[in-house]
Amino acid sequence: MRVAVTGANGYIGSALCKYFFNFGYTVVAIVRKPTSKLPIGVKQLILDDFTKLDVSTLDKAFEQLKDFDALIHAAGIAHSYRKNSKILSRVQEINIQATEIFSQVAEKVCVRRFIFLSSVGVNGNICSNSVSEIDKVNPHNIYTQSKYEAECQLLSLSKSSSMEVIIVRPPMVYSLDAPGNFAKLIRLVKLGLPLPFKHLENQRSVIALDNLLDFLNLCANKDKTPLAKNQIFFVADKHLLSTKEIAEKIAKTMGLKLRMMYISPKVIFWILNLLGKEKLYLSLFESMIVDTSKARSLLGWEPSIDMDQQLKKRN
Repeated sequence: MRVAVTGANGYIGSALCKYFFNFGYTVVAIVRKPTSKLPIGVKQLILDDFTKLDVSTLDKAFEQLKDFDALIHAAGIAHSYRKNSKILSRVQEINIQATEIFSQVAEKVCVRRFIFLSSVGVNGNICSNSVSEIDKVNPHNIYTQSKYEAECQLLSLSKSSSMEVIIVRPPMVYSLDAPGNFAKLIRLVKLGLPLPFKHLENQRSVIALDNLLDFLNLCANKDKTPLAKNQIFFVADKHLLSTKEIAEKIAKTMGLKLRMMYISPKVIFWILNLLGKEKLYLSLFESMIVDTSKARSLLGWEPSIDMDQQLKKRN
């Protein structure tokens, strides 16, 4: 197998490169600057500034990817919520325009599959009933809107291209070194202060990093998963977890004592909203459930590990 990965110096991208390399694949990491995070055998394709790319610029560079099995596009600006013209322009350049250019050049060099790492946020940030791939989209900020627009471009390209497109919308991806909201929760647990999750019974779909890597590996193999062609997939661990349960598992892994207290969610929402942190409230106190039956039935995929097992690993 021959696979290229964009965003290879990021959390998921670097993990993907290591994962594929350990499988014995030929791996090309597409990065903006050299990184020491990757195994020596992984070739690095350096593209200085993704915002200055065009098809003609990439033609020569991408010749080394000719007839590759897959290009997994994990690069992007994540979780940009502030609304100002500078940030909006940057998100559009990286998350939408660069995605379009990468896919067009990948098509020209006959990459077999273009796999796009999108976000569950394309379908909103709250769902107490499971959301599936056929449900109406509801991007709720500039980040998720950019992901959705990039999805639309890719699906449009797939209608007239021999290159297949696969879109993956994962929920929160976690491991002990995960960034984002999971890292924030780890920091809260480490503080040792009482956390306001005592009677919290929300339910959230999450996915272990290793489970996501396993699914992307499955999608990269066109011969093994022909039914994945031009499809959108939700993926998640087998079991739903409340924020309380996640905090308990983090504390157990780290050997920390966890204290819980009860504060009315309405009070917490008011405080966080006052501090401009209403998104944090939604991610910690509300439910977000995804339906993964399509990935299971169409591709035969099953998540192989749970949170306890993932948190014991060092990636």
